[in-house]
Amino acid sequence: PPQHAGAVPTYEVSLVDLANGGTRRVPQLDSGTHLWDNSRQFWGAPDGRHVALLAPGTTQPSAMAVLDLETGAFSEIEGSYISYGSDHIPHSAVRFSSDSAYVYWLDLGGGTVIFRATADGEGQERLSVWPGTSAALSPDLEWFAFSDGDLPEMTINVARIDGEAPRVVQAQD
Repeated sequence: PPQHAGAVPTYEVSLVDLANGGTRRVPQLDSGTHLWDNSRQFWGAPDGRHVALLAPGTTQPSAMAVLDLETGAFSEIEGSYISYGSDHIPHSAVRFSSDSAYVYWLDLGGGTVIFRATADGEGQERLSVWPGTSAALSPDLEWFAFSDGDLPEMTINVARIDGEAPRVVQAQD
């Protein structure tokens, strides 16, 4: 369990291998005096080599960053500022590709913008822009779902992340 030093929690991070139950400590993600200190939000790549994290901003908004767990290299993804009005983003808004080559994320601060960068934090691309601020990526990174409008007229939409026109999901009676 986290310990508390004043109002800031301290913590240690380990990765669990779900196939064999083994654990590996990842001290680079522990709380401390790192550039990304107190991020508390990170997403592991399937190959276990990279971690995407939300790097809290000091003079600018929070940004996405990547940490290479083998080399210790930390790279803030240039221009990846998160305009979502919070110090966190939903867990479903960040995902690595199944081959661990790319990290995808949603910026939900005034519509939904889908971004992608390589796992080492290079080559950021803006893939598409959509209305609505409640969104989630599919596990295969082909689709995403988002809501549009307010209750009681709110619609749930599904679209391909490449920008294909969305379709409204209809409830079954």
